[in-house]
Amino acid sequence: MDQLIPYLQEELATFRRDINVLAVRYPRLAGALGITEDACGDPEVERLFQGCALFSARIARKLDAGHPKLIVAVLQSIYPHYLCPFPSCSVIQVEHKEAQMRGPRTIARGTELKSRVVQGVRCQFRTACDIVLSPLAVSCARFVSSTTAPTGQRIDSAYDAALSISFSSTVPIKQLGMERLSLFIDGDPSLCATLRDTLFLRTGPAFVQAPDERLWHKLTKLPVRPAGFEDDEGLLPWPARSHPAYRLLTEYFSFPDKFNFIEVDLAAILAAAPHIESGFTLHLPVRGSARDTSAARTLASFTAGHLRTHCAPVINLFNRGAAPIDLHRRVSEYPLTIDLARPAASELYSVDTVRLVTGNGTSQRIAELQPFYGDHHGQGQASGYWLVRRNDITADCEPGREIRMTIVDDEMQPKVPEAQTLSVDVTCSNRDVPTLLSYGAADGDLQANGILDSSPIRFLRKPTPSRRFPTDGRAHWRLVAHLALNQRTLSDVGLVELRKMLNLYDLPHSPATQRQIGGIVGLSSKTVHEWVKGAHRTALMAGLDIRLTVDESAYVGSGLHVFAQMLDRFFALYGQINVFTRLVLVSAATEEEILKCQPRSGTLILA
Repeated sequence: MDQLIPYLQEELATFRRDINVLAVRYPRLAGALGITEDACGDPEVERLFQGCALFSARIARKLDAGHPKLIVAVLQSIYPHYLCPFPSCSVIQVEHKEAQMRGPRTIARGTELKSRVVQGVRCQFRTACDIVLSPLAVSCARFVSSTTAPTGQRIDSAYDAALSISFSSTVPIKQLGMERLSLFIDGDPSLCATLRDTLFLRTGPAFVQAPDERLWHKLTKLPVRPAGFEDDEGLLPWPARSHPAYRLLTEYFSFPDKFNFIEVDLAAILAAAPHIESGFTLHLPVRGSARDTSAARTLASFTAGHLRTHCAPVINLFNRGAAPIDLHRRVSEYPLTIDLARPAASELYSVDTVRLVTGNGTSQRIAELQPFYGDHHGQGQASGYWLVRRNDITADCEPGREIRMTIVDDEMQPKVPEAQTLSVDVTCSNRDVPTLLSYGAADGDLQANGILDSSPIRFLRKPTPSRRFPTDGRAHWRLVAHLALNQRTLSDVGLVELRKMLNLYDLPHSPATQRQIGGIVGLSSKTVHEWVKGAHRTALMAGLDIRLTVDESAYVGSGLHVFAQMLDRFFALYGQINVFTRLVLVSAATEEEILKCQPRSGTLILA
């Protein structure tokens, strides 16, 4: 409705101007209508003018939208994620007592969690990754602005500080059979960002130490990796036709806390120190973080409480059946309502299955319909196809009743099926109801349907508001930007185009996210050749080094490393066949190289 108001105001102003002209040029006709040069004296005529103005405003808005049906059709076919909302998200922790555990237990990805009742509704969430409950936990963590290695252990003098993280378990670690341990970095944004950047941009060799010895065992590489970037760690259900890099960008801008997870490689640590029993300490020398630096001051408060186990990001999505639709010949478009009792407490994310039901009892027949914007045309869909349409004005006035469904034939003409009922299965959210949830209750904030009755499940973050890509006339230009960039090589893409693309996925459009996008101050690329190890031989492969110059101050409080990881995967999307891409991050202040990512060909990292 907000988008319609400027058009309505313009039409009303035009009517007022025109009636003034009418009163001057045709006074007799104006007098019959009760119109003077200043106003319209007849309230009935005034209401008639207002109704016509509203009707004209809706027409003008549709014209400015620029063929919205065509745009929606193209988006539905190649970028369906543009038409879906981004639901409320949070991070949860299962408070399981490590001392009472004798082994690991896994809570699978996709486990459904229910909240307390708020406004008569139980919000439903699902986990975005596995949660492994185990007796292994972080017992101590600290940052020291000096590096003191045991006698006989040499560390480069450039490493002037260190992170030390100790782990303990009530069960021998080898008996747990765990290959990795997931940790959530919990704290204020500045500490989280500084810790991530310190771990992945400023650490060098890594060492592990057993509790009962002074010797440090050197590891071949950093046994910690950033989490949240893999396909099986995504918050959103993602269609195969859309590249996962777009999902990462959407999730990063809308819910950056999802990328505050890290994983510790227990297998590598046990390989370096096989005699470890019930605990160990990980020593990570750090460079460029002396006592007087901002990073050292921020990390001075780093403790074990900032690394939480048994955590996972959750999203307010769940599957259910919509209200059955009774079909008849009087209309061709039917309202698709998820919850008839509380329609405003649900929002459609996607339509999963549509079935036509004819008859009842033993004579019941069921036929499944396919989406019109799908790849099932030509397969003899005698029953027709389904289409859904969202009305933005209805969404503002009557949330929950904005979706309409139509049954059409293969020429997109309304079709009246012989069936009696339409059964629809959907994926949906609770709209903005999760933002009303309070958290911090003694017995937990969520329930897992009998899976964890004795373990409280708590929110670590307040659930975020839901967000949506604009679907007005701007959607046309977003589509054009996508298509234009897809037809160009990376060497042709400039800084302006890159910023425009990132702005497409910046749904919050907050000062912090805009500062990050504006922090990219330079973009260039050059062709390189590198020896790449394959399964059977090493070969010389052509590639493209993408040099990205950034203003490091723009990423204070958000982190530079996670932003670089997004762009690394995004650039790989536009790589050519048999040509790798490699992102190189350069400081605008010092012109020094901050980060050189591994060569990447699509989703494959080249050794």
